[in-house]
Amino acid sequence: MNRPDVAAYFPNVAGATDSGFVIFIDSTRLTNGVHTLTVKATDDQGQQGLIATRRFQVFNNAPSLPPFGEVEQPLNQATWFGNCLKLPGGPSGGEIRDTRYIMFVSGWALDTSVYVERGGVSHVFLEMDGVVLKDTRGAFGTLGCRREPNLNNALVDCYGFYRPDVNLFYPGFPQSANSGFFFAVDVGYLLTNQGFKEGAHMLQIKAADKEDNLTLLKELPVEIECATQNLDPPPIGYVDDPANYEFVGGIYPVFGWALDLDSVMRVRVLIDGVPQIDAVTGTDYAEYGLASPDVAAVYPNYPQKSFARWRFYLDTTKLANSEHDLLLEVIDGRGNYRSAGTRRFIVNNNTLVR
Repeated sequence: MNRPDVAAYFPNVAGATDSGFVIFIDSTRLTNGVHTLTVKATDDQGQQGLIATRRFQVFNNAPSLPPFGEVEQPLNQATWFGNCLKLPGGPSGGEIRDTRYIMFVSGWALDTSVYVERGGVSHVFLEMDGVVLKDTRGAFGTLGCRREPNLNNALVDCYGFYRPDVNLFYPGFPQSANSGFFFAVDVGYLLTNQGFKEGAHMLQIKAADKEDNLTLLKELPVEIECATQNLDPPPIGYVDDPANYEFVGGIYPVFGWALDLDSVMRVRVLIDGVPQIDAVTGTDYAEYGLASPDVAAVYPNYPQKSFARWRFYLDTTKLANSEHDLLLEVIDGRGNYRSAGTRRFIVNNNTLVR
């Protein structure tokens, strides 16, 4: 990790600028009581040195431990757009009215408590500027999952989706296999029926457990726009790999997908605002048009939905070993350049310095 303060104290030591380290420890896996933490470093010759030893105490009271989780979609600084013509409710009579402009929020949540009788996520809810938009908890404390006729009867606003990937990493948690949540938001409904205005807003995703302990899973700035008549609807997209704050190195294949109602002409990858050159093709844009049946199932009204995936080979050796922001830029059929969101990752190239 980047440590300019260390470099200032050790200006003659190679690698001092990137000498920081970090690891996250799940203390619920440890017994309550005193423990010893030992930190050691090993160099490229196999020699090991003791950095420090710390004594610390674990005191986890299971009912008071809040939930935790991850919000995977949307990307940071995404643009949400909707039909600003006020429409009547569709077949459901509800708030999903124009399926061309549905924005999705998804991720997973678990309760830190390891005791079934005292823990468990009770509900996940979605807020904008402090106003609750969606809540997976229905009447009388039941889950609020519902079938949406305008989305092919898909389950929306729901907690409990199957997540085998989460179960793999958190096998000791009772809800880990079914810890996913999914919200569907008609942005036009927010603009025409709920009093929200075009411009910048803050999206908050929160989770609560059965003891009413509350956690803010993520806070995301989003831009809301109208997309009717001659207005240019912004693109939507996602970066599948790298994941948020993932360590990457070498020539790294970046994957994702992008859609635009005016069609996607090109996809570009910018790192810290600078357009990148594909390390394999030598062009400044990604390969676009790879098969995407999963995207087509979720966004059936978009052109190119079945071939919306892109791939870009990023040469991380030209970047500093530190945190970077990857911006996904889409050029649409009108020739407009728009951002589809950002992803933060960490470059970690183990380059030997002699």
